[in-house]
Amino acid sequence: MKTSRWIVLVAAIVLLGCAGVTKYWRPSAEAKESYITAHPETQPEFAQAIRESKWAIGMSTEQVLASLNHPYSTSSHTTESVVFETWEYKNVVSYRSVFLNFENGLLVSWSEI
Repeated sequence: MKTSRWIVLVAAIVLLGCAGVTKYWRPSAEAKESYITAHPETQPEFAQAIRESKWAIGMSTEQVLASLNHPYSTSSHTTESVVFETWEYKNVVSYRSVFLNFENGLLVSWSEI
C-alpha cells in the first residue's frame, strides 16, 4: 500500500514538474496575445519574450507578469527615489529559483540559484 502511494506521488511530481512551477502557471497564449494587442507600444523584442514566456532586461513589471504570471514570492524596499523589488520564480524539477530584480518597475538584473 505504501509503495503504491509513493508511485502515485512520484508520477504526479514528474507529470506536473516536467514543466516546472513557472511554466505550469504561465498565462495562456491567448492571454499573452491579448496583452500585446492591448499594448501596441510594447517593443518587438519584449513582445517576443512574452510570447515565449521569457524575460528581458528593461521589461516592466507588467510585461513580466504578462509573460510569466505572478511570482512565487516578492520582496521590496524603497529609498528616496528608487523602489527595489525582487521576484522569485521556482522550478520544482530543478529545485532552482530565478530572482528578477526591478528598479522603479523595470527589470535591471536576474540571477539563478
